[in-house]
Amino acid sequence: MTVSDFFGGAPGPVTVACRILALSAALFLMPCEQAAARDRNADIAELEKALGITETVAIMREEGLSQADNVADALFPDVDRAAWQRQIAQLYDAERMEKLVRQGLEAGLEGAELAPMLKFYRSRTGKRAVALELAARRALLDPEAEAAAREAAAEAAAQTGGPKADLLEQVMRIIDAGDLIERNVTASLNADMMFWSGVLDAGGPGPEGEEGEADLPGAVIADLDATRSETEIWMTAFLLMSCGSLGAEQMKEYVEFYETSEGRKLNAALFDGFNGMYDQLAYLLGRAAGSWIISEAL
Repeated sequence: MTVSDFFGGAPGPVTVACRILALSAALFLMPCEQAAARDRNADIAELEKALGITETVAIMREEGLSQADNVADALFPDVDRAAWQRQIAQLYDAERMEKLVRQGLEAGLEGAELAPMLKFYRSRTGKRAVALELAARRALLDPEAEAAAREAAAEAAAQTGGPKADLLEQVMRIIDAGDLIERNVTASLNADMMFWSGVLDAGGPGPEGEEGEADLPGAVIADLDATRSETEIWMTAFLLMSCGSLGAEQMKEYVEFYETSEGRKLNAALFDGFNGMYDQLAYLLGRAAGSWIISEAL
């Protein structure tokens, strides 16, 4: 008897039966796996809707259009403003922006447990938190509202006790749990790098007016301390404004969710999604700006 007697030649009845069973199991698992994938996709879609991704992108588009006007004021103030705005309006395409965010978010949530996230954002507290954040983000488009929010944050920071101090303490827990300051500082620096890379690729000057890349990273991080300080002020003002209307129990639920592993995972995935969008837009904005700088010089 040889090894081939055990493993070679035509399959015996037992082997055939095993293969049939294995094939049946595979055919059974395929639709199950497909159904699970459909269920997960549906859960992610529901989560994205609950998070207000579409509404958030719409607000960020308005922010981007305003930022583009600031770029023109700083780099080429004599530009044909109507033509510049038409170009930037095409660049900040809401549908494409949302697609980029969703791609990054979904990649960041790969393997994550979605049920706790959905449970929170299906809850009354989760729905109210999202609505308040969207309202605050839109309100801060108004410079006067932003100034008032910053003043309120400064007043809260000066308190040693009372409701304002308690709310600030809860807000700081959210900031710490999500590492919101450092994440936003990093995102800002990356976006600046992408913007100036776009300007240079279009043939424009660097941030210090020099030709070529020179020390682009050094120029970008030169104002790191100011960027961090500005981020701390804005983030605190925004969260105090958005969380101020939550009841004490709702605020407690919100903070506790943010501090869970699922809350942290979702926060990181959201940064992945929005940072991917910001980086691409920053580069394209830089390319557009660089082209206008060159044409203006000619």
